[in-house]
Amino acid sequence: MAGSLAGIVVLGAVVTAITSNGGSSKSSSAAPADSSSPSAPSSPSDAPSGGPSSAPDAPSAEYRLTVPKSLAGGKYTLAKDLTSSLDDKLGPRNSGPNERGMRNAGGQYLSASGGTPTTLVFSGMYGDIADPDVAVDSMLRGVGEADGTEVTTPARTITPPGAHEPVRCQVISLKRAGASGTMPVCAWSDHSTVATVLETGGVANGGGTPDDVRALAQRAAAVRDEVRVTSP
Repeated sequence: MAGSLAGIVVLGAVVTAITSNGGSSKSSSAAPADSSSPSAPSSPSDAPSGGPSSAPDAPSAEYRLTVPKSLAGGKYTLAKDLTSSLDDKLGPRNSGPNERGMRNAGGQYLSASGGTPTTLVFSGMYGDIADPDVAVDSMLRGVGEADGTEVTTPARTITPPGAHEPVRCQVISLKRAGASGTMPVCAWSDHSTVATVLETGGVANGGGTPDDVRALAQRAAAVRDEVRVTSP
């Protein structure tokens, strides 16, 4: 699947997130708990995605998003900075009912090692977010509502091994411009950032199995640690 197609999906996600009306999204519909998940401590903990809750005004931003030249210790190298594309798509709108003073950031990365080529796309916004649940649900709803996409497995909250914060992941089927596939998409949000991570090619495009979802959740948590930095 072409990386450009993945870029179309994340653009749709960000547009939906920034225009969120603060209501429930269809990605808030929880999938049942995965009873087949191993109980060993090294396995991620899965929980159904909860709906958004009311929240007070957003506090001052604590983090911002960056677009590093590489990710995962050099495994992925930046092929295209998507920030300007996000700016063009969103136009002058940079705030919504749940977000204030938002700025865009995103990048398309290519695998830098041998084997099956993979493309990783991260895309998001940073600023002041009143309710992170609303923001992340809106972002995932945008993925599911992009042209040619359909959510096949509803969003689930996962805390990967070693991560201190969860990510929320769903599986989508995608068919557009002659390309098709099924893959997981993961997202996170806090009171200052909201972003999605998806990966095409290789295992990540193997059909959106539970193992694929957990693998991407682990990758998304690592990406979060690399692209999210403390605001000065």
